[in-house]
Amino acid sequence: MAEGIPQFLFQVMAMGKPVIATAVGGIPEIVTSGVNGLLIPPEDPVTLAKAMIQVLGDPGSARRLGEEGRRLVEQEYTVEKMAEKVYRVYQQVYERKQMK
Repeated sequence: MAEGIPQFLFQVMAMGKPVIATAVGGIPEIVTSGVNGLLIPPEDPVTLAKAMIQVLGDPGSARRLGEEGRRLVEQEYTVEKMAEKVYRVYQQVYERKQMK
């Protein structure tokens, strides 16, 4: 079973580090390429290598990607926000069941 959005993304972003990830599953919902990380196609080692060289070769850009990732986590993925989102899902399920 694969994770829709791997938890490592949130952990790396919370540390303010740049993310390089494949554009699969729910990852593109979190990572906006060039804004808060870099997205690459799956099974493309050449593009992965280029992205790694880009991040390692441009510390300023890497820092900006990391800062934007951290900002996203702090604004949208706190424990409180995630609990709120889960609560809303349960509330919607409950309300639908009450309509039957």
